Amino acid sequence: LATLFPAHLGPKADPFDTPAHIKPEWYFLAAFYSLKLAEYTEFLGLWAPKIIGIAGQGVAVGILFLVPWLDRGEVKVRDWRKRPKAMIGLAVGLGSFIILTLMGHFS
Repeated sequence: LATLFPAHLGPKADPFDTPAHIKPEWYFLAAFYSLKLAEYTEFLGLWAPKIIGIAGQGVAVGILFLVPWLDRGEVKVRDWRKRPKAMIGLAVGLGSFIILTLMGHFS
């Protein structure tokens, strides 16, 4: 009988539709909220938020990968006060992580 009349389990799962009540752990909140912010680019097309959200994550990881080469000229100097590019990058990265994490927590 189960083969002829299978039980109804509800609608099929949509991997691109996250229920509103689900929130990740704190260390994933910045990435989660950046994907939520990408939803505002829906006017560019139906797939634009998904592509922009994933590409933004990829750009962030790519910048982290390139840090050793971006700061290569100042390697001999260890004093943080004499490395303005590194300190600006640290401030922007850490600040954006904290802001997105807090926005994700309170959303």
